[in-house]
Amino acid sequence: MVEESPDQGRAAGEGRVIAFTPAPPGWTPRRPPAPSRLSSQHSGLPESGPQNGVDRLAGSVGRPAAPGDDSRPLLRYDYGRSRVRKLFFRSDGPGCKEVRVRRFIIVAAAAALALGAASAGAQTREAPEIPFVSVPNFLKYPPTMNLGEALGVAENSKGHIILLNHPGTATSGPLYGNATTNLLEFDDQGNFVREIGQGVYGLGYGHAVRFDDDDNLWVVDKGTNAVTKFDPAGYVTLNLGRRPEGFDHYEHVDPREARHVDGYFQGPTDVGWDADGNIYVSDGYMNSRVAKMDEWGDWIKSWGSYGTGDDELRLPHSLQVDREGFVYVADRTNRRIQKYDSDGNFVKTILLNVPFDKSRQPVLGNPRPNQPDNTAPWALCISGGETQYLFAADEEPGRIYKLTLDGEILGWLGESGRRLGQFNWIHGISCRDENELLIADLNNWRVQKLLLYQTALPTDDE
Repeated sequence: MVEESPDQGRAAGEGRVIAFTPAPPGWTPRRPPAPSRLSSQHSGLPESGPQNGVDRLAGSVGRPAAPGDDSRPLLRYDYGRSRVRKLFFRSDGPGCKEVRVRRFIIVAAAAALALGAASAGAQTREAPEIPFVSVPNFLKYPPTMNLGEALGVAENSKGHIILLNHPGTATSGPLYGNATTNLLEFDDQGNFVREIGQGVYGLGYGHAVRFDDDDNLWVVDKGTNAVTKFDPAGYVTLNLGRRPEGFDHYEHVDPREARHVDGYFQGPTDVGWDADGNIYVSDGYMNSRVAKMDEWGDWIKSWGSYGTGDDELRLPHSLQVDREGFVYVADRTNRRIQKYDSDGNFVKTILLNVPFDKSRQPVLGNPRPNQPDNTAPWALCISGGETQYLFAADEEPGRIYKLTLDGEILGWLGESGRRLGQFNWIHGISCRDENELLIADLNNWRVQKLLLYQTALPTDDE
């Protein structure tokens, strides 16, 4: 039993916390809006009235139980200490006073909060399936050059393709923690041209590749905490962040405890640019933020921290910037895409919430019949052309979604699997042409070229 401390009293109607329970492992509730805006959409409970004896959740400042009613506690989440507070009120003349309670585990409350965080506003939306075909064996290379995991793919203005490949090694280095990155260039017909970036200090465990409007290639490496820019000839012309020195002992920081330092990254994941040449990096696996720099890499600002609120992120895994300067972040663990303006002001949340069969068997992992309706975005791409579209991919059910920049889902295609036209962790998308997509199909060790709105491959005469 937690004893009541004999310190200062409280005004009538107020209460003091006298019992705590730690939040369940791996669970982080959504930070609520201001009290005047709190509603069932954010709390996961009806607008009024108790549910299983709980009045309000997730930081609510709802009124205490009616005088004389000892059975209805008020639950609040203490963000500073990452635990749930349970308050009881009891009638005592004109006011209320505290009662002692035992330590307890709030299983039902945790489930309700987690559901509210993951699926607030996540009602399913119907969207048409987009027909497509996958071009067999589009990339051409010798059998001595089998691919490993395909982490990223990018296409420049000439149609040349860069594949970010993790080849691994069967003969040297440690099995775990081994550096593995190469950059393979192919022409517009899929023929192998060359490898670039051999021996570059900023490459070790590449995560994403992108071409800017001047056909400079940018490589984001989550292992070396670096972003490296190559000119079209293959020379390094800019490096951002800093690779940890081999002399130092390096440890991954828990994202909840990450300390942001200007100019440094911790597990960066992607890069994009606005019309003024400013650079945006999703700084990703540990820092849970977006970094903004000018065209020379001089630091401007960053926004975001670990959490579930509108200005918080949990594994920003992919990033894109549209022509108007809006920044789109695949907030993977929070199962949403966050849209910000170029100064980091929150604009809206975009959800991938087209219905699917939740009982289906994933390629990797067990069935998850009780998962939320909205799926976790892994990869983003904004198309070229007069009208830009946002393409987003999830892990399961393994779909690619075509959206307007306002988040309307126009259609979807694909499913998880190992056959041609199926995907096993889409980790990168190139979409210069909205009707032709290049897909880094990570666990299938390949790149697929998709022709949208077609039901058969074109013939040689077409």
